[in-house]
Amino acid sequence: MAHTMQTHTLVIVLALGIAGCAGGQKNPAPAAQRSYTVVDATGPFWRFWERHALEDTAAQAQAFQAEVVTAHRGLFGPNVIGTGAAVAPLEARLPPWLADLPPRIDVMRGLSASIQADLDKYDHSFQAAFLDMRWPGTVYFTVSRPGTPVRC
Repeated sequence: MAHTMQTHTLVIVLALGIAGCAGGQKNPAPAAQRSYTVVDATGPFWRFWERHALEDTAAQAQAFQAEVVTAHRGLFGPNVIGTGAAVAPLEARLPPWLADLPPRIDVMRGLSASIQADLDKYDHSFQAAFLDMRWPGTVYFTVSRPGTPVRC
């Protein structure tokens, strides 16, 4: 019987006590030591927010789809961050999520900056704790509203 390995995606959400960073690029930590890929998906979100923060939620939702989702389709695919069949489609969840962001943005920015400054340290610590890990998946760092339950 042939053995096949599935590649899965891990989403790390920036919320109180959970890691994330800013920039929108692959993490520069030594990839030769890890089997997984690290993708910083926060950059597209922050660029989107700078351009569309003052728009109504319908316009924001459209821009979010075009700018943030398009930049990281793997992050917003089925069964990742709660987009499975049991959860409302992303299009239905975006407007209330976006409308609730303004009072949380300052905390989200602070967390992004803090994690960005320490991301290499976290990556190295993770690798040291799991020396024999050979998972070939993708780890995304992204933002979330503080106080929002994480759904995976």
